[in-house]
Amino acid sequence: LSPVCLGSLRRAASINAEYMGPGGHIECEKNQIRTLNPKNKQRTYSSVQPSKDKADSSLLDDAKGWTAQTARASSAEHVTIDLGEVKMVTGLVTQGSPLAAWWVKGYQVQAGMTLDDMKPLDNRRLFTGNTDQSTKAQVELNTPVLAQFVRVLLLKWHEWIAMRVGVMARDCDPPSKEIVVPTCDSEQCQVELVIGGHGLDNGEEVDGRSSETA
Repeated sequence: LSPVCLGSLRRAASINAEYMGPGGHIECEKNQIRTLNPKNKQRTYSSVQPSKDKADSSLLDDAKGWTAQTARASSAEHVTIDLGEVKMVTGLVTQGSPLAAWWVKGYQVQAGMTLDDMKPLDNRRLFTGNTDQSTKAQVELNTPVLAQFVRVLLLKWHEWIAMRVGVMARDCDPPSKEIVVPTCDSEQCQVELVIGGHGLDNGEEVDGRSSETA
C-alpha cells in the first residue's frame, strides 16, 4: 500500500478504537453475570451411554442428566454448548448425575466464536468439578472470553463420566457504532464511518469527526 493509503488506514484504526466498547465491537461489562442453561438441542455430546434411562441431557437440574458411553481417560469425552449468540463467558456451573453416584471431579474448558476456532481457556487449567451428584459447583475463569461455543472436556471423575452443566456469562449489547474497514483504490482511500447502519458522505461530521478521502 502507498503511504497515502496507510495514512488513511491508521486514521480509521484510531476512530475505530474510540468507538469500540470494552469487549471489542460489542459492550458486555455493564451487564450482570447470569447462569445460562441452553436447551438440549443446543448441546452436542462426544457419546451417550445407551440405556433405558436415556441420560442424554446435560441441562442443570435435569431429571436424568448426561452420561457418557465410556469412562476411560483416553476417550476424550466432552460436552459442547452453543450459547446462541456471542456472550462474555465468565465461568461454569456443574452437577453430577441424578441417577447414580457419578460426577466429574476435574475438567478443562475450550471456547470460541465458531466451532473451528475453539481454544483452551485459562492456560489449560484443570477446573475443580463436583464432590457429589447433586450439589452445584461453580468456577470462575481467570480471564473471561467472548464466545458463542463452549466445550467441556472431562478428565477426572467418580465412578463414571456424567454431568449437568450451565455457563456463567454476561449478555453483550450489539454495537451502536461500527467502523467499516476502508478500501483502497489506487491512491484514493475512502474511510467510511458507519453509525447505526447509515454511511457518511465524504467530509460529513459526526461527534466532531469526519469521513475523509486521502
